[in-house]
Amino acid sequence: MVDDRATASGQDVMPLELRNESLTSDVAFALITALNEELAETYPEEGANHFRLDNNEVAPGVGAFLVAYSDGEAVACGAVRKLDPQTAEIKRMYVTPKARGAGISRQVLDALEQ
Repeated sequence: MVDDRATASGQDVMPLELRNESLTSDVAFALITALNEELAETYPEEGANHFRLDNNEVAPGVGAFLVAYSDGEAVACGAVRKLDPQTAEIKRMYVTPKARGAGISRQVLDALEQ
């Protein structure tokens, strides 16, 4: 899926390809590791935990794990998992530091909400 829309402000956003990925893929591991490192740096207090997410929670029919690619490079990820038939939870939203400010998180979130 390619998303080349503009933001609500009319500002151009980075064209992306959004792909469903397995949580066990190398690209998922790299993005989630970077997210967890950033969380640990931001919230270093003892007892802070970074919630886990299992592959079966984002399997087809119960959720999704998306990776956003720009020019072939993985620049963001996000997940959604169903809690019950009417409720879902967004998980693992992350944009690499060099790709921030380009409207990528909005595009990932829009795709996860579908």
